[in-house]
Amino acid sequence: MSANKKKGILFGVASGLSWGFYTVLLYNVLNLYAGSTGTVDNFHGWILIITTALVIGLCDSVFGLIFECCYLIKIGQFRDYLKVLFSKNSFGIIPAALFSGLMGAIPYSIASSYSSSVAGTISAAFPAIGAIVAAIWFKEKLTKLKFFGIILCIVGTGVMYGLSGAGVPVFVYGIAFICAVGYAMEGCFGYNMMRGDVSSTVSTTLRRTFLLLLYLILIIVISAVTNNFGYVLSLVQSFDMNMAIPAFAGLGGAKVAVWIILFIGSCLGGVSYITWYYSMEYSGVATAQVLNITYGIWIVIILMFPPFLEMPGIGTILGALVLFGGAALVSKES
Repeated sequence: MSANKKKGILFGVASGLSWGFYTVLLYNVLNLYAGSTGTVDNFHGWILIITTALVIGLCDSVFGLIFECCYLIKIGQFRDYLKVLFSKNSFGIIPAALFSGLMGAIPYSIASSYSSSVAGTISAAFPAIGAIVAAIWFKEKLTKLKFFGIILCIVGTGVMYGLSGAGVPVFVYGIAFICAVGYAMEGCFGYNMMRGDVSSTVSTTLRRTFLLLLYLILIIVISAVTNNFGYVLSLVQSFDMNMAIPAFAGLGGAKVAVWIILFIGSCLGGVSYITWYYSMEYSGVATAQVLNITYGIWIVIILMFPPFLEMPGIGTILGALVLFGGAALVSKES
Protein backbone atom coordinates (compact mmCIF):
# COMPACT_ATOMS: atom_id res chain seq x y z
CA MET A 1 0.00 0.00 0.00
CA SER A 2 1.35 3.44 -0.93
CA ALA A 3 2.12 6.09 1.67
CA ASN A 4 -0.72 8.26 0.35
CA LYS A 5 -3.23 5.42 0.69
CA LYS A 6 -2.12 4.88 4.28
CA LYS A 7 -2.55 8.61 4.96
CA GLY A 8 -6.00 8.44 3.41
CA ILE A 9 -7.03 5.58 5.67
CA LEU A 10 -5.68 7.29 8.80
CA PHE A 11 -7.46 10.52 7.92
CA GLY A 12 -10.64 8.52 7.24
CA VAL A 13 -10.47 6.92 10.68
CA ALA A 14 -9.86 10.36 12.23
CA SER A 15 -12.91 11.65 10.36
CA GLY A 16 -15.12 8.93 11.85
CA LEU A 17 -13.67 9.40 15.34
CA SER A 18 -14.14 13.18 15.38
CA TRP A 19 -17.66 12.84 13.98
CA GLY A 20 -18.42 10.38 16.77
CA PHE A 21 -17.42 12.97 19.40
CA TYR A 22 -19.33 15.65 17.46
CA THR A 23 -22.50 13.53 17.52
CA VAL A 24 -22.22 12.69 21.22
CA LEU A 25 -21.72 16.33 22.23
CA LEU A 26 -24.48 17.80 20.07
CA TYR A 27 -27.08 15.06 20.34
CA ASN A 28 -26.33 13.25 23.60
CA VAL A 29 -24.87 15.85 25.92
CA LEU A 30 -27.06 18.65 24.54
CA ASN A 31 -30.76 18.77 23.80
CA LEU A 32 -31.02 21.08 20.80
CA TYR A 33 -34.60 20.01 20.07
CA ALA A 34 -36.05 21.08 23.42
CA GLY A 35 -38.06 23.92 21.89
CA SER A 36 -39.11 22.14 18.71
CA THR A 37 -42.86 21.94 18.22
CA GLY A 38 -42.82 20.29 14.80
CA THR A 39 -44.94 17.22 14.13
CA VAL A 40 -45.51 14.90 11.19
CA ASP A 41 -49.29 15.24 11.42
CA ASN A 42 -49.67 18.19 9.08
CA PHE A 43 -47.86 20.44 6.63
CA HIS A 44 -47.27 23.19 9.19
CA GLY A 45 -45.67 20.66 11.51
CA TRP A 46 -43.31 19.57 8.76
CA ILE A 47 -42.32 23.19 8.16
CA LEU A 48 -41.42 23.49 11.83
CA ILE A 49 -39.34 20.29 11.66
CA ILE A 50 -37.48 21.63 8.64
CA THR A 51 -36.98 25.02 10.30
CA THR A 52 -35.59 23.31 13.40
CA ALA A 53 -33.05 21.38 11.31
CA LEU A 54 -32.07 24.57 9.49
CA VAL A 55 -31.60 26.59 12.69
CA ILE A 56 -29.45 23.91 14.33
CA GLY A 57 -27.50 23.53 11.10
CA LEU A 58 -26.95 27.29 10.92
CA CYS A 59 -25.60 27.53 14.48
CA ASP A 60 -23.39 24.50 13.87
CA SER A 61 -22.12 25.92 10.57
CA VAL A 62 -21.26 29.33 12.08
CA PHE A 63 -18.97 27.74 14.66
CA GLY A 64 -17.67 25.18 12.16
CA LEU A 65 -16.76 27.94 9.70
CA ILE A 66 -14.91 29.87 12.42
CA PHE A 67 -12.85 26.78 13.22
CA GLU A 68 -12.11 25.97 9.58
CA CYS A 69 -11.07 29.56 8.84
CA CYS A 70 -8.75 29.51 11.86
CA TYR A 71 -7.24 26.30 10.55
CA LEU A 72 -6.71 27.89 7.15
CA ILE A 73 -4.95 30.82 8.81
CA LYS A 74 -2.72 28.40 10.73
CA ILE A 75 -1.62 26.54 7.59
CA GLY A 76 -1.31 29.72 5.53
CA GLN A 77 -4.21 29.09 3.12
CA PHE A 78 -6.74 31.70 4.23
CA ARG A 79 -5.80 34.05 1.38
CA ASP A 80 -6.27 31.16 -1.06
CA TYR A 81 -9.75 30.62 0.41
CA LEU A 82 -10.69 34.29 -0.07
CA LYS A 83 -9.26 34.27 -3.58
CA VAL A 84 -11.32 31.26 -4.64
CA LEU A 85 -14.41 32.43 -2.73
CA PHE A 86 -14.66 35.61 -4.78
CA SER A 87 -13.96 33.91 -8.10
CA LYS A 88 -16.05 31.83 -10.45
CA ASN A 89 -14.11 28.74 -9.31
CA SER A 90 -16.13 28.78 -6.08
CA PHE A 91 -19.24 27.77 -8.03
CA GLY A 92 -17.81 24.26 -8.28
CA ILE A 93 -18.43 23.60 -4.57
CA ILE A 94 -22.00 24.95 -4.51
CA PRO A 95 -23.52 21.59 -5.58
CA ALA A 96 -21.80 19.95 -2.58
CA ALA A 97 -23.46 22.46 -0.26
CA LEU A 98 -26.85 21.99 -1.94
CA PHE A 99 -26.67 18.21 -1.76
CA SER A 100 -25.47 18.39 1.86
CA GLY A 101 -28.31 20.66 2.96
CA LEU A 102 -31.31 20.21 0.67
CA MET A 103 -30.83 16.49 0.04
CA GLY A 104 -28.95 15.56 3.20
CA ALA A 105 -29.74 17.33 6.46
CA ILE A 106 -33.34 18.35 5.73
CA PRO A 107 -34.62 14.96 4.47
CA TYR A 108 -32.75 13.25 7.31
CA SER A 109 -34.57 15.42 9.83
CA ILE A 110 -37.95 14.54 8.31
CA ALA A 111 -37.18 10.81 8.09
CA SER A 112 -35.88 10.79 11.67
CA SER A 113 -39.19 12.24 12.84
CA TYR A 114 -40.84 9.00 11.69
CA SER A 115 -38.07 6.51 12.49
CA SER A 116 -34.49 7.25 13.54
CA SER A 117 -33.48 3.66 12.80
CA VAL A 118 -34.79 3.77 9.22
CA ALA A 119 -33.24 7.21 8.66
CA GLY A 120 -29.88 6.17 10.11
CA THR A 121 -29.64 2.85 8.29
CA ILE A 122 -30.89 3.86 4.83
CA SER A 123 -28.89 7.09 4.79
CA ALA A 124 -25.79 5.04 5.68
CA ALA A 125 -25.97 3.60 2.15
CA PHE A 126 -24.27 6.75 0.86
CA PRO A 127 -20.80 5.11 0.58
CA ALA A 128 -22.20 2.51 -1.82
CA ILE A 129 -23.81 5.21 -3.96
CA GLY A 130 -20.66 7.33 -3.75
CA ALA A 131 -18.49 4.38 -4.76
CA ILE A 132 -20.61 3.68 -7.86
CA VAL A 133 -20.66 7.37 -8.86
CA ALA A 134 -16.89 7.66 -8.26
CA ALA A 135 -16.24 4.57 -10.39
CA ILE A 136 -18.18 6.15 -13.28
CA TRP A 137 -17.19 9.80 -12.80
CA PHE A 138 -13.61 9.56 -11.55
CA LYS A 139 -12.77 6.08 -12.84
CA GLU A 140 -12.01 4.87 -9.31
CA LYS A 141 -11.30 1.18 -9.10
CA LEU A 142 -14.18 -0.66 -7.44
CA THR A 143 -13.40 -4.32 -6.85
CA LYS A 144 -16.00 -6.89 -5.87
CA LEU A 145 -14.43 -7.28 -2.43
CA LYS A 146 -14.41 -3.52 -1.90
CA PHE A 147 -18.08 -3.24 -2.80
CA PHE A 148 -18.85 -6.23 -0.56
CA GLY A 149 -17.07 -4.43 2.28
CA ILE A 150 -19.25 -1.36 1.69
CA ILE A 151 -22.39 -3.52 1.87
CA LEU A 152 -21.13 -5.04 5.13
CA CYS A 153 -20.77 -1.54 6.56
CA ILE A 154 -24.38 -0.74 5.67
CA VAL A 155 -25.62 -4.03 7.14
CA GLY A 156 -23.58 -3.46 10.30
CA THR A 157 -25.05 0.02 10.67
CA GLY A 158 -28.55 -1.43 10.29
CA VAL A 159 -27.90 -4.00 13.02
CA MET A 160 -26.50 -1.32 15.32
CA TYR A 161 -29.53 0.91 14.80
CA GLY A 162 -31.84 -2.07 15.31
CA LEU A 163 -33.63 -1.40 12.02
CA SER A 164 -37.35 -1.93 12.32
CA GLY A 165 -39.73 -0.79 9.63
CA ALA A 166 -42.89 -1.79 11.47
CA GLY A 167 -45.51 0.89 11.00
CA VAL A 168 -43.18 3.18 9.05
CA PRO A 169 -44.75 4.54 5.82
CA VAL A 170 -43.02 3.48 2.61
CA PHE A 171 -42.31 7.07 1.58
CA VAL A 172 -40.07 7.48 4.66
CA TYR A 173 -37.69 4.96 3.11
CA GLY A 174 -37.67 7.12 -0.01
CA ILE A 175 -36.90 10.24 1.99
CA ALA A 176 -34.08 8.43 3.82
CA PHE A 177 -32.71 7.24 0.47
CA ILE A 178 -32.64 10.87 -0.70
CA CYS A 179 -30.34 11.51 2.27
CA ALA A 180 -28.01 8.76 1.08
CA VAL A 181 -27.90 10.26 -2.42
CA GLY A 182 -27.34 13.73 -0.98
CA TYR A 183 -24.42 12.75 1.24
CA ALA A 184 -22.86 10.64 -1.52
CA MET A 185 -23.04 13.43 -4.09
CA GLU A 186 -21.78 15.96 -1.55
CA GLY A 187 -18.59 13.95 -1.26
CA CYS A 188 -18.28 13.48 -5.02
CA PHE A 189 -18.65 17.19 -5.78
CA GLY A 190 -16.23 18.02 -2.96
CA TYR A 191 -13.72 15.57 -4.42
CA ASN A 192 -14.26 17.00 -7.89
CA MET A 193 -13.40 20.46 -6.54
CA MET A 194 -10.08 19.08 -5.27
CA ARG A 195 -9.21 17.60 -8.66
CA GLY A 196 -8.48 21.12 -9.85
CA ASP A 197 -6.04 23.46 -8.16
CA VAL A 198 -8.16 23.97 -5.02
CA SER A 199 -6.79 22.31 -1.88
CA SER A 200 -8.92 19.99 0.23
CA THR A 201 -8.92 22.40 3.20
CA VAL A 202 -10.03 25.33 1.05
CA SER A 203 -12.69 23.13 -0.59
CA THR A 204 -14.27 22.05 2.69
CA THR A 205 -14.28 25.63 4.02
CA LEU A 206 -15.94 26.84 0.82
CA ARG A 207 -18.56 24.10 1.21
CA ARG A 208 -19.21 25.25 4.76
CA THR A 209 -19.51 28.88 3.65
CA PHE A 210 -22.15 28.19 1.01
CA LEU A 211 -23.98 25.75 3.30
CA LEU A 212 -24.21 28.47 5.96
CA LEU A 213 -25.58 30.92 3.39
CA LEU A 214 -28.08 28.31 2.19
CA TYR A 215 -29.34 27.70 5.73
CA LEU A 216 -29.62 31.43 6.40
CA ILE A 217 -31.53 32.14 3.19
CA LEU A 218 -33.95 29.25 3.74
CA ILE A 219 -34.62 30.28 7.36
CA ILE A 220 -35.37 33.86 6.30
CA VAL A 221 -37.62 32.77 3.42
CA ILE A 222 -39.58 30.19 5.46
CA SER A 223 -39.95 32.54 8.42
CA ALA A 224 -41.12 35.36 6.15
CA VAL A 225 -43.66 33.17 4.34
CA THR A 226 -45.05 31.74 7.60
CA ASN A 227 -44.66 35.08 9.40
CA ASN A 228 -43.08 33.23 12.31
CA PHE A 229 -39.63 34.67 13.03
CA GLY A 230 -40.37 34.21 16.73
CA TYR A 231 -40.08 30.43 16.37
CA VAL A 232 -36.43 30.74 15.34
CA LEU A 233 -35.61 32.92 18.33
CA SER A 234 -37.46 30.71 20.82
CA LEU A 235 -35.79 27.61 19.39
CA VAL A 236 -32.29 29.04 19.85
CA GLN A 237 -33.15 30.18 23.37
CA SER A 238 -34.39 26.67 24.22
CA PHE A 239 -31.04 24.94 23.58
CA ASP A 240 -30.23 23.12 26.82
CA MET A 241 -28.39 20.22 28.40
CA ASN A 242 -29.78 16.71 28.13
CA MET A 243 -31.57 16.27 31.47
CA ALA A 244 -31.80 12.50 30.91
CA ILE A 245 -28.09 12.22 31.78
CA PRO A 246 -27.67 12.69 35.56
CA ALA A 247 -24.14 14.11 35.19
CA PHE A 248 -25.48 17.06 33.20
CA ALA A 249 -28.84 17.55 34.88
CA GLY A 250 -27.32 20.07 37.29
CA LEU A 251 -26.30 22.25 34.35
CA GLY A 252 -29.87 22.64 33.15
CA GLY A 253 -30.44 26.22 32.11
CA ALA A 254 -26.71 27.02 32.12
CA LYS A 255 -26.67 28.70 28.71
CA VAL A 256 -22.96 29.52 28.81
CA ALA A 257 -22.13 25.82 29.22
CA VAL A 258 -24.56 24.91 26.44
CA TRP A 259 -22.96 27.28 23.95
CA ILE A 260 -19.43 26.27 24.95
CA ILE A 261 -20.27 22.60 24.35
CA LEU A 262 -22.01 23.49 21.09
CA PHE A 263 -18.92 25.40 19.99
CA ILE A 264 -16.55 22.53 20.89
CA GLY A 265 -18.82 20.02 19.16
CA SER A 266 -19.06 22.13 16.02
CA CYS A 267 -15.28 22.49 15.94
CA LEU A 268 -14.99 18.71 16.10
CA GLY A 269 -17.43 18.59 13.19
CA GLY A 270 -15.00 20.87 11.36
CA VAL A 271 -12.16 18.48 12.19
CA SER A 272 -14.22 15.62 10.78
CA TYR A 273 -14.85 17.40 7.50
CA ILE A 274 -11.23 18.50 7.11
CA THR A 275 -9.94 14.97 7.70
CA TRP A 276 -12.69 13.52 5.49
CA TYR A 277 -11.62 15.72 2.59
CA TYR A 278 -7.98 14.83 3.27
CA SER A 279 -8.99 11.18 3.17
CA MET A 280 -10.76 11.62 -0.18
CA GLU A 281 -7.70 13.40 -1.54
CA TYR A 282 -5.36 10.55 -0.60
CA SER A 283 -7.52 7.42 -0.84
CA GLY A 284 -10.52 8.29 -3.02
CA VAL A 285 -14.22 8.79 -2.46
CA ALA A 286 -15.34 5.23 -1.63
CA THR A 287 -12.72 4.51 1.03
CA ALA A 288 -13.11 7.91 2.70
CA GLN A 289 -16.90 7.62 2.88
CA VAL A 290 -16.81 4.12 4.34
CA LEU A 291 -14.28 5.08 7.01
CA ASN A 292 -16.38 8.13 7.83
CA ILE A 293 -19.49 6.08 8.72
CA THR A 294 -17.48 4.10 11.27
CA TYR A 295 -18.42 6.96 13.59
CA GLY A 296 -21.19 4.59 14.72
CA ILE A 297 -18.55 2.38 16.34
CA TRP A 298 -16.85 5.34 18.00
CA ILE A 299 -20.15 6.58 19.42
CA VAL A 300 -20.73 3.21 21.08
CA ILE A 301 -17.21 3.25 22.55
CA ILE A 302 -17.45 6.88 23.75
CA LEU A 303 -20.79 6.24 25.48
CA MET A 304 -19.26 3.34 27.42
CA PHE A 305 -17.08 5.74 29.41
CA PRO A 306 -18.06 8.24 32.14
CA PRO A 307 -20.23 10.17 32.46
CA PHE A 308 -22.48 8.09 30.18
CA LEU A 309 -21.65 4.49 31.18
CA GLU A 310 -24.03 3.09 28.54
CA MET A 311 -23.17 -0.54 27.93
CA PRO A 312 -24.05 -1.73 24.41
CA GLY A 313 -26.41 -4.62 23.82
CA ILE A 314 -25.50 -7.76 21.92
CA GLY A 315 -27.09 -6.44 18.72
CA THR A 316 -25.03 -3.25 18.89
CA ILE A 317 -21.84 -5.23 19.46
CA LEU A 318 -22.55 -7.57 16.54
CA GLY A 319 -23.41 -4.64 14.29
CA ALA A 320 -20.21 -2.84 15.29
CA LEU A 321 -18.16 -5.95 14.48
CA VAL A 322 -19.78 -6.29 11.05
CA LEU A 323 -19.24 -2.58 10.38
CA PHE A 324 -15.61 -2.84 11.47
CA GLY A 325 -15.09 -5.89 9.26
CA GLY A 326 -16.54 -4.09 6.26
CA ALA A 327 -14.37 -1.03 6.86
CA ALA A 328 -11.27 -3.22 7.28
CA LEU A 329 -12.05 -5.01 4.00
CA VAL A 330 -12.46 -1.72 2.15
CA SER A 331 -9.21 -0.43 3.63
CA LYS A 332 -7.37 -3.61 2.63
CA GLU A 333 -8.71 -3.38 -0.93
CA SER A 334 -7.50 0.22 -1.09
